[in-house]
Amino acid sequence: MNTKKPTPIKSSSNEKVYRLNGNGEFSLNLNDKKIRQKVMNKINRFKDFPVTA
Repeated sequence: MNTKKPTPIKSSSNEKVYRLNGNGEFSLNLNDKKIRQKVMNKINRFKDFPVTA
C-alpha cells in the first residue's frame, strides 16, 4: 500500500513564486534573479496583464 501523500506539482522551494492579486496583477516574490528572469520570460507573453515585480 502506498501511504505517501500525493506531492503537489510545485515543490516547496517553488512555492509562492508568483500569485495573482484580486485585481489580476501578478505579484512576483523572487530572490533569485535567474529564476525571476525565467518567470518573467514565461509570463511576458501576457501583454494584456499588468506585471509588477
